[in-house]
Amino acid sequence: MHKGIVILRILNVQPSDNGQYRCAFQNGSFYSDTVIELKVAALGSHPQFHVEVTKSRQLRLECKSEGWFPQPKVQWMDSEGGEIPAEPETHTQDNGGLFHVTTPLLLREASRKNLTCSVWNPVLNQKKEEQLLITVAEPDNTIPIIMGVALALLILLNFLSTGLCFKYKRKLRAATRGRLFLSKS
Repeated sequence: MHKGIVILRILNVQPSDNGQYRCAFQNGSFYSDTVIELKVAALGSHPQFHVEVTKSRQLRLECKSEGWFPQPKVQWMDSEGGEIPAEPETHTQDNGGLFHVTTPLLLREASRKNLTCSVWNPVLNQKKEEQLLITVAEPDNTIPIIMGVALALLILLNFLSTGLCFKYKRKLRAATRGRLFLSKS
């Protein structure tokens, strides 16, 4: 204290503690005060995705992240780093004052996409992001061809087995008649 250095420790900081504080120090006849700004910040969870196909066969993606303070900024980006316009973000705040964010994105075109959801804390100037690779499967035209070939082979085998059965029955009848003829003589 004789050098004018004082350490202030704040324990169990909560988001609600964010703001300005007046700190006063007195030692004998010496008095000094100052305003201290406490900036509370929390880096939330890595983004998580939820994907669903709408009735109109479009992809609806949601990027969700929890535990941020202050309210984070969310951005969808394509594989080149360009921003993709999304629907408005939904923010909720839990009992501890931390923010949870959900940002939907509707993909209207069916193609291969490499997307990134980035959640950024403006106070810490830090972000967490996750990539999502979307591949829309094209209809497989080989299945009907394989089914057609299999059906044709099945029909061919049926004809062959039926033909062989008739041929075998004729030989059997002919052989049986020949024996009967030989036994009468």
